[in-house]
Amino acid sequence: MPDISTKSKAQKYIGLDTDKLKKEKKQFIEEIIPKWKSEAKERESKYSTKNN
Repeated sequence: MPDISTKSKAQKYIGLDTDKLKKEKKQFIEEIIPKWKSEAKERESKYSTKNN
């Protein structure tokens, strides 16, 4: 039976590449989210709002 007594050991056992996942997450946060926010801001600027 493999040693999966810790999260890190379990991830290593199943072959989870945490360094790769961290890099992908960083790229997503730095590149994709700002693009989404920009697109949302542009889209929402076209919404009509009811004031009074």
